[in-house]
Amino acid sequence: MTALIRVGRSDEALRIVATAAARPLSPAQRTRIGWCHVMLGRHRVALRQFRRVLATNRGYTYAMLGRAVCLWRLHRHRAAVPAFEAFFRARGPGWTGGNHYVCALLDVGRADDAVRVAEDLQARYPDESAALAALARARLHQGRADAAATLAEAGTKRWSMRSLNWQCWGEALLALGDPEGAIAKFRQLCAQES
Repeated sequence: MTALIRVGRSDEALRIVATAAARPLSPAQRTRIGWCHVMLGRHRVALRQFRRVLATNRGYTYAMLGRAVCLWRLHRHRAAVPAFEAFFRARGPGWTGGNHYVCALLDVGRADDAVRVAEDLQARYPDESAALAALARARLHQGRADAAATLAEAGTKRWSMRSLNWQCWGEALLALGDPEGAIAKFRQLCAQES
């Protein structure tokens, strides 16, 4: 289903997801359905799917992550932060979810914690684009646009969170007084998304 979404066949994916969601599903299947809804931007529907999984499988980590991401996307930042923290306690170390967690920390005003988490992520996973995006976002928040631009540029050479790095690079260039450069980065971001 996610492959259909990625190639622009969202309507077809939505029909499959709706049909599948009506049947009894395993926690793994329902979690995948939830992530399809996330990819479609249907965060409230996705949140319901993740909550259904967690109602009977409290420690199902990727449903925990999905719940945290949905809460953050729905601008429920104060609820998202502890949801991310519960996911990290259950899952253990890794970079997955770290970038969103850093953003949620910044959104609730915990900048020092966000910087610490972002620096730790980048130290543990120096080549991971999500770690670079997290640290670039933290540096931008600190007013260090030059460092944010450098980190974001490095992150565009990796794959998983490439679009977040293009966005942060554009924002950093804008903060540095280079609107033409920023526009070029935002255009690159739009070209990737289409």
